[in-house]
Amino acid sequence: EPRLFRLGQSYWWENILTGEQDCVKHKKRFLSLRLGLAVATLALPSGEALAQLRWESYSVGSQGDRIVAELGRLSVPESYARPASNKITLAFLRFRGVGSRRGPPIFYLVGGPGGSGVADASGARFGVYVEALRKLGDVIALDQRGTGSSEPNLRCPEKFAYPLEQEANLYRLTEEYQKVAAACAAFWRSRGVGLADYNTESSADDVALLARSINAPRIRIFTASYGTHLAL
Repeated sequence: EPRLFRLGQSYWWENILTGEQDCVKHKKRFLSLRLGLAVATLALPSGEALAQLRWESYSVGSQGDRIVAELGRLSVPESYARPASNKITLAFLRFRGVGSRRGPPIFYLVGGPGGSGVADASGARFGVYVEALRKLGDVIALDQRGTGSSEPNLRCPEKFAYPLEQEANLYRLTEEYQKVAAACAAFWRSRGVGLADYNTESSADDVALLARSINAPRIRIFTASYGTHLAL
């Protein structure tokens, strides 16, 4: 069970099983990791307001192999710099830990950005990870702000469709993508969404506030792709 910790200005990986340590002086080296498990002591975002947390029963898996979980919904500020800003809702699944070796909860941070932790955790392949990780503690699969079952879900109202009769080259594809992205941004801005607050820093604050809301001063982080960048 490797973990990441900070000592001065350096970041270290420690293999708990062997005691071996590896010093890494630059965070960027970790961006190449596609999957990792780390331990973090959390600092709360400034201007924290009392978070509203709701639970409902939930289960994943096939009919004959169901895994019982809880679906949580947490209300957080859209802008942590402006605590009185609109409230948005984060959705996440919690799988309760089993066994006698349980430690801090394990947060699954999906890649993308734009992927859904809830959808991943509801899939058959993720069940293998859940069953293994639950032996170490509760497992939290989060839909990061603007994605999945979190509200609002910033899915564009129209799908991108490049005209099949036109030759596809870098210039034309870039131009078409820019048009679709601009229209999508205008759509959400017209509905009062502060798009500038949907970024990695705000998502990190969300993770810290969610951990505080479930009474977890320390968490472990299980990541994939972009989720590794968010974890750092």
